[in-house]
Amino acid sequence: MSDRFSRFGVWTLNLAFVWAMLSVTSPARAAELSAPQKKLLDETAYVMKSVESAVKVATDSAGADDSPLTGSRAKLTASRLANPIAQLPQATERLAKLPADNPDVKAMQARVDAAQATITKLQARIDGKAPAVAKDPPKDPAGGPAAEPALPAAGAEVRLNYLDEKEFKDAEFHLRSAQGMANAAADFTAKVKATENLDTLRYVDVHTAISTLDNARAKLKLAVDRIPKLPANGVGVAGLKADCAAVQTSIDSSSALLTPIHDKLAKLVDPKSYPDFAADRNRVRGFSQSYASPDMLEGRPTQAAELVKQLPAAKLEAERVSKAYQPILFQQTDQGAELQAALAYFAEKSTAFEKAVTQKKAELPGEIDKHLADAKSMADDAVKDHNPLFFRGGIPQRIGFAETKIVLYDAIDPEGAKTAKQKLAATQADLKVRQASLRDVIISSNELPPDRYTGADKAALGQNATKAWKEVQPAAEVLAVRMPSEKWERETLWRYENRAWHLIDQSRLQVQLLVKHDATTAVVRPVNLVKDHLSDDKVTQYPMDAMADEIQPHRFVMLDKVK
Repeated sequence: MSDRFSRFGVWTLNLAFVWAMLSVTSPARAAELSAPQKKLLDETAYVMKSVESAVKVATDSAGADDSPLTGSRAKLTASRLANPIAQLPQATERLAKLPADNPDVKAMQARVDAAQATITKLQARIDGKAPAVAKDPPKDPAGGPAAEPALPAAGAEVRLNYLDEKEFKDAEFHLRSAQGMANAAADFTAKVKATENLDTLRYVDVHTAISTLDNARAKLKLAVDRIPKLPANGVGVAGLKADCAAVQTSIDSSSALLTPIHDKLAKLVDPKSYPDFAADRNRVRGFSQSYASPDMLEGRPTQAAELVKQLPAAKLEAERVSKAYQPILFQQTDQGAELQAALAYFAEKSTAFEKAVTQKKAELPGEIDKHLADAKSMADDAVKDHNPLFFRGGIPQRIGFAETKIVLYDAIDPEGAKTAKQKLAATQADLKVRQASLRDVIISSNELPPDRYTGADKAALGQNATKAWKEVQPAAEVLAVRMPSEKWERETLWRYENRAWHLIDQSRLQVQLLVKHDATTAVVRPVNLVKDHLSDDKVTQYPMDAMADEIQPHRFVMLDKVK
């Protein structure tokens, strides 16, 4: 047993010796991390994951080479480095609290160093424009605890939190909108500067630019109002402020040039600047209505004659109006559009009327000659057949046609109308001789004028006509009142007299009074009534005859026919 014990003892001593030898020759094993330390290392790993991801994005934007970064690439890279620069001190701070000899801590330190190296390299390429990264905190020389981690360098940008990020993005959105409007206004302003004659600018274009500037100001205010809510050293905040200031400068510059021009043009197109506009526009419209029916040259030659005389003055007036309102015609305002339409319509109608006048001028001599020839032919037949009917109807009618057409002809061609007037006078003289031979027969065959008017004012009109005639013949005995027309005939036109235009809006009606002439006959005395629609429909009476006028036989009626 002693031998066994002896042998066991020897084995034990040998094992102790080996263990002692191993203890002398093997290095000390690294300390294991405690649970809190492992948690701290995990937090560091989380921070580094974000740092490394951001550094990679910054590296991608900078490019793989080592060339210096300038312009937008430098600005973009610096912006993308802002977050990892701000986060890296957090990783360094945590590692300083962990055992440096731990393999996991060493591996993490290598990641921090690699990120720091990449950032330093990119900063060098940016040429010092990016903020510097704080180095690892120094150890206490006495071997005490690590010093506090370094904070971001002065002027370094800090990462925005979630709420700040939203405010920043909203500000950027409104800024971009304001910038687009300001740029559009600036482009227009550049065109205005290059315009030699500012009178060629359209108000609507300038007004649009001014409105664009107003909208840009409103959008810019939405951006600027958000800046105070952001940290002054937040990522991108300084750039946002600078961009807002640049947009404000652009707005102010454009406004300084455009505002006085806009004010001038606004006054130019202001309806209040043209107090006579309505009257001038309505006058031009009236011209168009007057000349809208060339067929009046045939149907109403006397009225057409007055329009022919007025046409040169009407065209000059339209030309004056066009020049007077050239600013609003050019600016195409609502007033300008109205006037442009009125001028165009008058030009169209007056041109058509002039064309018809030219054609009528060529036709009138032949038409007048035909009317006079027909009257002579009827007179020949009347005398030959002893038939007074021609002198009651056909002959006066033909002479009336010739007279009214000579009035029109005289308005169109005064020289040419002289011959027609001479022919008319000769024909009337000849008819007077022929008519004399049938005077008694004509008078005995004459009938009462027709009486077609049925208006409620018929009795009053007859009384007024009678009163008007008695001013010519105070002792007149009016036996009957007749009104051949069924209704008033209205006439509206502009007349140029005494260097001024006057609107004429009248209606006409003729009353024929049967006035006792002698013991056996009555004579028809026409009284023309004129109703002025511009003076509350005032009616004025104008007797057609004077007492000294010679009365033709067809105007007499036997007393026994007057009822």
